[in-house]
Amino acid sequence: MKKYLLGLFAVVLAIGFSAFIAPAKKAAMSLDNYYWFSISSGEGDESAFTNENATFVYYGPEAPSSGCSGTGYNCMVRFSPGDVLILEEEQDAVLDDNDGANPKTPTVIGRERGTP
Repeated sequence: MKKYLLGLFAVVLAIGFSAFIAPAKKAAMSLDNYYWFSISSGEGDESAFTNENATFVYYGPEAPSSGCSGTGYNCMVRFSPGDVLILEEEQDAVLDDNDGANPKTPTVIGRERGTP
């Protein structure tokens, strides 16, 4: 019986320690991340965009701020998932604009700039 006591003690300790260890956090779900596009200079006053004037920049929860300063004109915008064609597992994307024939309207204006 004594030879099993050490093994039993180890099992009890393992169960006890695991009860107080927080579970690992899961990676953020894609519902919290969005496809952000930069709007070309001179096109910031438009309300709908094609791949000619919108370039994929980032996939994440917030609009990146680089290159955008001021207010009044679109600089960084987000489109609904149905308006975006995803390329290479969320690393690249383009607008599903039917070669420019079907401009897409952004769902969120993430950042603005002072000039169109």
